[in-house]
Amino acid sequence: MNMVLRPGEAITWRWGHAEPVKYHGESKPRYADMICNGLWEYRPDFSNNLWKMGAAAVEGIQANGGELTAAKGTVGTVIWIIRSPYVLVGGRLEVEGSGAKFSLSWDGKSWTEAGPDLEKFFPPSGPARYEYRIRCELAAGARLKRLGIVNDIQMAPLALPAMSIGENSFVFTDESPAGRKVRITHEWVERSVSRPPDAPPAPTFPRDGGEAEGTDLVFPLAACEGCRWRQDRRLPL
Repeated sequence: MNMVLRPGEAITWRWGHAEPVKYHGESKPRYADMICNGLWEYRPDFSNNLWKMGAAAVEGIQANGGELTAAKGTVGTVIWIIRSPYVLVGGRLEVEGSGAKFSLSWDGKSWTEAGPDLEKFFPPSGPARYEYRIRCELAAGARLKRLGIVNDIQMAPLALPAMSIGENSFVFTDESPAGRKVRITHEWVERSVSRPPDAPPAPTFPRDGGEAEGTDLVFPLAACEGCRWRQDRRLPL
């Protein structure tokens, strides 16, 4: 996936999901654990003029002391575009200041008032959204000190990076010019009490050298030692 991250913008790949799980689709997922909810966050820094490069439009706005206010005699507006390679399934605005009014648009023409909670704009059964616009309006006396545009995104476990026991190597590359500053954080949970099952003596399906049609496979789990259960797990690939 090609993606552009502006200064103050970050993506978080997460193996877990929100409670309740956030997803896109007509029906509720049968296996919620097969969906992961990552984060797409944008937090522009108003302490210098670099934030203007991340905005799609800036009109009648002045910055002073790390705050945005309207120029004298005008109503200032700033428009930011949020784009994600993953489908957006929820969101919120984290605002510090007073008097700022926000609205959301899909096409930059029609706008709907938006509060701190953006969940209503991303219903599971609605169109798949990968991009939208946020507009901030500052009238006389209004100020915006900090802003966080936070979105939940839907991820599939099979496409997520993973680590294994032992030594792990991570490689990061980008096409940005020299002088950039990038921070990458890895967080994980160590689990040593579980033991993977032994490999079966021979393949059951498909047979060795055989072929399987489709991508919806059912994995039978044999009864584990010391417990009394058996479960079949369907895993879409």
